[in-house]
Amino acid sequence: MNRSIKTTGTIISRERVIAVIESIMGMQTAQIQSAYSTSLMKRTMDDAESQAISLIQDMVNSVPAPAQYAFDVYA
Repeated sequence: MNRSIKTTGTIISRERVIAVIESIMGMQTAQIQSAYSTSLMKRTMDDAESQAISLIQDMVNSVPAPAQYAFDVYA
């Protein structure tokens, strides 16, 4: 039995078609993994940013406000 595919005058073996499809699927898998990795990294960076902002706000809130009037006690 002939296991080949005829496309526009060119005969391509079934194994060659399978190899091309497998490589395309592999590239798509790599793209999905890359996109997933990038989204996880962005989420981690967003979490770190919100933690840093929270820490800065806590530090600012822990310092008492300056007095409204300044008195020179050495005069």
